[in-house]
Amino acid sequence: MSKAPISERLRLASFLLRLHPHFPGWRVLSWDVIIETLTEYDSDVGNVIHLVSDQMAHLRVAIIVLGLQMIADGVEIDTFSLLKLKVELVRVIGFTDISVLPLEDAHSIRLQFGDVSEIPELAFPCIEGLVSVLDATHLLTLPSSTFGTIGEQSRFLVGSIFLDVSLSIVATAKDLTVFPVLTLKSLLESVYIIIHKHDFESKHLGPQQAILRRAVLRTVEMLSKDISYDVRHVALSVCQAFIKQCQNFMGSVVYTIFEHVTQLVDSQSIQNQDALAAQGKLLIGTTLQSFCNDGLFINLLKRPLPHKFFAVLKQIFESWRTDQAYVNESLGEDLLRDTLNRTVDADPAGFQILLNNLFSYLDIVYRPPSNIDVTFIGQHIIQLVRRMCDGSLEEADPSPLVSILALLIQILRTALNRLYVDTACLALLSHASACHHHPGLVQGSTSSVVPVVNVLFEILLDGLRLKARILPVTLKSIIGSLTKLEHPVFPPSPAEQPKLFANLIDGACHFLEHHLWLDEYTENDCMVSVDVARLLLQAASEDHSIMQRFSGHGSEKYSRQIFGVRSWSMLILAVLLNPRDDWPAMLFSQFSSFTQVYVLTLRVYLQSGFGSPESATTDINHAYVAIKLWLMLAQRVSSFSEDSEVSIFRVWNELWPPFEDVFSALEIEAQANLSTASLTLEATAHLTILNRLRGLNRGEGSYGKAIRALRGTSEGHLEVSPDVLLQQCIKDIVATEKLRVVDVKREPGKPGVERRKDLRFQ
Repeated sequence: MSKAPISERLRLASFLLRLHPHFPGWRVLSWDVIIETLTEYDSDVGNVIHLVSDQMAHLRVAIIVLGLQMIADGVEIDTFSLLKLKVELVRVIGFTDISVLPLEDAHSIRLQFGDVSEIPELAFPCIEGLVSVLDATHLLTLPSSTFGTIGEQSRFLVGSIFLDVSLSIVATAKDLTVFPVLTLKSLLESVYIIIHKHDFESKHLGPQQAILRRAVLRTVEMLSKDISYDVRHVALSVCQAFIKQCQNFMGSVVYTIFEHVTQLVDSQSIQNQDALAAQGKLLIGTTLQSFCNDGLFINLLKRPLPHKFFAVLKQIFESWRTDQAYVNESLGEDLLRDTLNRTVDADPAGFQILLNNLFSYLDIVYRPPSNIDVTFIGQHIIQLVRRMCDGSLEEADPSPLVSILALLIQILRTALNRLYVDTACLALLSHASACHHHPGLVQGSTSSVVPVVNVLFEILLDGLRLKARILPVTLKSIIGSLTKLEHPVFPPSPAEQPKLFANLIDGACHFLEHHLWLDEYTENDCMVSVDVARLLLQAASEDHSIMQRFSGHGSEKYSRQIFGVRSWSMLILAVLLNPRDDWPAMLFSQFSSFTQVYVLTLRVYLQSGFGSPESATTDINHAYVAIKLWLMLAQRVSSFSEDSEVSIFRVWNELWPPFEDVFSALEIEAQANLSTASLTLEATAHLTILNRLRGLNRGEGSYGKAIRALRGTSEGHLEVSPDVLLQQCIKDIVATEKLRVVDVKREPGKPGVERRKDLRFQ
């Protein structure tokens, strides 16, 4: 090898390269010959490989690659030869400022080199050959001076001597993208292997931490480059390995990794099943989970972050919400708590950026749930406000804190949908918001509703439309709080806010007619229905065209709505429970509309019989209560007119005959045993009792009848106050609805006559 011409030596080296994989344990060439061949022209050309003839340059590369192959395959090598091979390797690659310093040990040297700006294409095979050496598992005894430290000899992986070469190439090369795909992939794979196989926290490799961080930063840049998919996959794997293995010295590199990975995931968001995007999401999610209590997230928020960063974070939270193998349900709250605990002590330089990013996190990524500890967040916001007022911050903008408070108020929507909130609490919140609201500041606004009241109003509309499961008492509290404001949310005239006004009327009518009363909330359902009816009457007193809607006639503003008997009863209760003098006459003017509904409801049972006992019982009971309520309303109306009896007689003459016809038909069916419906069976039982009572009176003498008549005339008629009658009507309506619920819950085919009979006689 040393005496043959260069061309012959080149052919021999090429042959040995092809031969060695077949005999991996065979030293096909002695290390002395290899070192002699490599150093033959060093004194003439120095470190510049392109000054060497082409054949000699190819020979040097072939010999270096052959040497790397033998080292990787475990061929024994002495320390001096290993270091000399490394010296020739860095010269071929093109590193600058190469210096070889002899050590006290004659068989050891210390190599130092600078950066590499451009790597000749001829040296690419050397880079690819480094991967197998760095991945080798056999050990070698090396002096500590080899790594620039003081100490005794230690056992190291044979690749340890070359790791700074690979890291320096990645960290200092001018443009990595000009490398061939396979070369660049091999280079990044070498970084991945180095991170996994070598302990950079040991005293020997500790000085290499800085170059490792630089190499990882250059690797991260590959994620946003328009390069091979496989190369970007390896680059992302390097980032994952670095965060996992180098937690104690990764420094700010992790934040740069987050930014580039976010860009990668965002660019791949169109392809939901993209493996690279999934790997990026996994990296971000697992890292946040691992360091959720270590201040990593707050340091991330101190950096200017684009909107897409939070959008990607939201995707991660949403996609893993059902996959507990990766992310905790409480991860969002844990990050928030850790950040708030540290925010008050943040440096003034990044304080404003931190607040802005914290609001973006709450607004986009982690909307606080209804069970969040609002007190904890509120206390920290107070501390942040104090920090902003202590003079340590210049031109502090409190807008993010105000926005965070507004987000917390949104939690009220969930609470109102599920829990009971009293009127006083909501009224206080509405009043506080109204006091700090300045409608004049909003130019061109179509609504003067304050933000908090606007939330209440939206919740009210959802409840009236039955789009949300709101407790009746809570709905009643919302109505009460909005109507008790100094400047009520409801516009004084429909001309001011026609859309808002129309939505309110539509929702109230829908609720009044379609809301199902439940057994456990029947009393509350009744009272909230009265409040909704009162809301309608208040609106009708401002816009008289609404009364046309009650009668079933539509208008340009409001669609047609036909109320049932129960809905009319709620309207009458709202009138009778309110002291306003104009409402009785306004509602009584629609008596003819109610009569049509009333007659149609009862006519069904006259024409088709009582085949549906549940609906028959409910409708007849509601009809009976409606007669009493209309009579009471007529009495209230007559107190304001000269013809005091006309209204009462009109109600009696129009409502009682249809009701009497129903009971007559019911009695006929019961006596003839033509129906087995539970309603007729109950009527039979009632008639039997009445006949028995009538039989008891047959034995009464004339003297006894006279005494009873005289006693009745002397005692006079027992006066019953209207309030007592009104409360009795409310109880009758509630009892009717409870009976309806019982009938609905009864199992099909199960006899329930006796049970209903017991309920009636209680």
